[in-house]
Amino acid sequence: MHALVRPMVCVFVALIAAAPSAQADDADPILPLDYQEHIDVLASDLLQGREAGSKGERRAAAYIISILEEFPLIQPAGDDGDWFQEFPITGQADIESGRNVLAVLPGSDPELAHEAIILGAHYDHVGFGQHGNSLDGLPDPDGVLQIHNGADDNASGSAALLEIAAALATAERKPRRTIIFQWYSGEELGLIGSKYWADNPLHPLDDVVAMLNCDMIGRPVGSTVMVGGTGTADIWPEMLERLRQPHELDLVLDSTGIAPSDNSSFYAKQIPVLFFFTGVHEDYHRPGDDAHKIRTEPATRIVRLVHDVLREVDARDVRPTFQVANGAANYFMPTVSFGAELDRVGRGVPGGGSVAVLNPESPLGWAGLQEGDVIFRVDNEELRDFEALRELLKTTDDMRTPRQFVVWRAREGVEAPSPGREFGGTWSEWNAAYEWVEVSARPVVR
Repeated sequence: MHALVRPMVCVFVALIAAAPSAQADDADPILPLDYQEHIDVLASDLLQGREAGSKGERRAAAYIISILEEFPLIQPAGDDGDWFQEFPITGQADIESGRNVLAVLPGSDPELAHEAIILGAHYDHVGFGQHGNSLDGLPDPDGVLQIHNGADDNASGSAALLEIAAALATAERKPRRTIIFQWYSGEELGLIGSKYWADNPLHPLDDVVAMLNCDMIGRPVGSTVMVGGTGTADIWPEMLERLRQPHELDLVLDSTGIAPSDNSSFYAKQIPVLFFFTGVHEDYHRPGDDAHKIRTEPATRIVRLVHDVLREVDARDVRPTFQVANGAANYFMPTVSFGAELDRVGRGVPGGGSVAVLNPESPLGWAGLQEGDVIFRVDNEELRDFEALRELLKTTDDMRTPRQFVVWRAREGVEAPSPGREFGGTWSEWNAAYEWVEVSARPVVR
């Protein structure tokens, strides 16, 4: 349970000092350790939930700028040559303004440098949840408001921008087009920061080729990421399908350019957009969205995918053509599915559960399981408890690896005891009625 914290400048300086080095690894410049370290800082209690206009927002901005300043090629892109674009916030008695953090990596091709690709993420969150945008903003038992650290929402996206900026700034092959990095504030109050930039652009909107938005990419289920906006340019679906493969990611594509995130501000200006998102979870807008829950390895693969998409858009001579793609956004709440509904088994039945209903067009259906099979073992773990079986099948640490199932199946031509009823016979009687079948299946996310 989080408690109120006091400003600790010396600790903040120490956190910056412990941040990832600006030196990139030529072989693989976007590394899980570096990515997680950025999230650890941005989602620390010291930043008090990074609410727009707060001291925590200022501290988060200072950290972002401290990393950017390690790369001489990256320059401020805010008002008057500064890193910031300040914007007003109305309707909040104790918040008057917020600040976007803006940076630019100039393009290297004289013919294309006037064009820009925007890479955006909001860096604000909901603070202590006291302004109505928390799903669990009540004080703790001692009456203390709880910090909402927002590790996934959206330290994960903010850290992605820092890693991609470092990779591009230190790469031997510099981008042809100008890359604009934008960390928005006020997103949690209604996309205020991104709307303000789109209405008051510091780069001509006609020269913005595309906008890529990273929002909540840190807690994928398995290796699945939803990508919205795929209908806003005809190049997106094929490009994403091809580029995802080296990173062993599974994609859920959503065509609409509209979403409850900052890509909507640019779609409204008829700019092709993509929105990378791993879905809503039980800690969304709650105090439990903490850094240790980030799934660093698969999330880093998502960051690399965003980097590769940006690189390919930049490498093309012809910019993407905007397409209208209206519609309701996919409120993605991913769940793991093997395609079977399980039922409890009777007392004495050797197994954790039986297959009650099976979708033939599903992982377990394709693997050859049948209705009535009794699941006895998963990945060498024997199961005699229904709840333990269900929890085991939800495990998503590495969905790229198939799960191994051992099931009991009724022998043909034998009247087998019902797995749903109590079995009081002997092992030899059970073995006479049932045989072992081994299958493997890789779950899907739906």
